[in-house]
Amino acid sequence: MAAAVAVMFTACSKGGSAKDAVDAAMKCLVAQDYKGYAAFSYVDEGANKDAVDNAITLAANAAEKLYKENPVTEYEILKEEAQGEDAAVVEVKIKQKDGKETTTKMNMVKNKAGEWKIKDSKDGNEAAPAAEEKAADAADAAAAEAGDAIDKAADEAGKAIDKAADEAAKAINEAVKE
Repeated sequence: MAAAVAVMFTACSKGGSAKDAVDAAMKCLVAQDYKGYAAFSYVDEGANKDAVDNAITLAANAAEKLYKENPVTEYEILKEEAQGEDAAVVEVKIKQKDGKETTTKMNMVKNKAGEWKIKDSKDGNEAAPAAEEKAADAADAAAAEAGDAIDKAADEAGKAIDKAADEAAKAINEAVKE
């Protein structure tokens, strides 16, 4: 058991180059460790810990939703192109369980701690939208749902207040008649 945990930790650990970080992230994806994969997503470094944790969770959920039914089984890092000291593009060929193969370009950036993170990914075959794009979409959808729920609650509260006011007015009118 300890050996399995050690292997998984090593497989999903951070690397020293953009290519190493993509390799480690892809190992997590193949192992269906979506939270480990999402940990390689770039998150706004000005965000508080709760916001960072929430973004990682949303990214993990998005990756799981995308790959749970048709998981990534293999990958091959095709090339790495440096774009200065703190940015690079890593091209990866991904093979899924159903045999579908796609090529994705992952835009990588270094965070303040010097770790390479996936800023986003683009591909020509619509295979793997960026986890952070999926997380942003999920956050937008959740916000819209929350807004709708607030609007509905406000409408219901307004109706309840109107009904209570009508009943109070009736009670006052009856009391005055007596």
